[in-house]
Amino acid sequence: ATNPSHAWAHTARLRCCRVDPTGRLVVAGATDHTVQRWEIATGTRVPLLGHTNWVSALGFSPAGATLYSGSYDGRLIAWETAAANPQPLRAHTAPAGWLRGLAVSGDGQTIATVGNDRLVKLWSATTGESLRTLEGHPQQVFCVQWVPGTRELVSGDCLGNIQHWSADDGKLLRQFEVRDTVSLI
Repeated sequence: ATNPSHAWAHTARLRCCRVDPTGRLVVAGATDHTVQRWEIATGTRVPLLGHTNWVSALGFSPAGATLYSGSYDGRLIAWETAAANPQPLRAHTAPAGWLRGLAVSGDGQTIATVGNDRLVKLWSATTGESLRTLEGHPQQVFCVQWVPGTRELVSGDCLGNIQHWSADDGKLLRQFEVRDTVSLI
């Protein structure tokens, strides 16, 4: 049997959550257009305001100093994670339409975003400048993840296509197709 050690509530539905790399904070994206931040030790909650639609994706810099949030308004926002009252450090529009996923590279230098525009977009984590756009998904892209220890990433769309990319030159390295199968056993 397990017993909860903490119970935190919020008045809106939560879409995503992350624990910061230091293990001190939990953040969650909500349907009320906020990012909610809880301090694990005390349960203290601080709302982060800056989005105009549901917050759908979260990621941290490797050391946890910067939090990145993305939302269905297509905005990518960088926040100082531990600030008493965090304000956006940088904000810009990432995909055309809903931003569905984001990932921070292992070196913390690059942010990857995906969304309804069928593109994987790479951004400078320090300036917010667009670095590269990776094209080739036939449908909306829902998830993205960096391959640990490399400058490569994978992205997945709603048709089950997983694409493996080189971030440095934008080349598609390989593609996997996941098909629905039904077991009759």
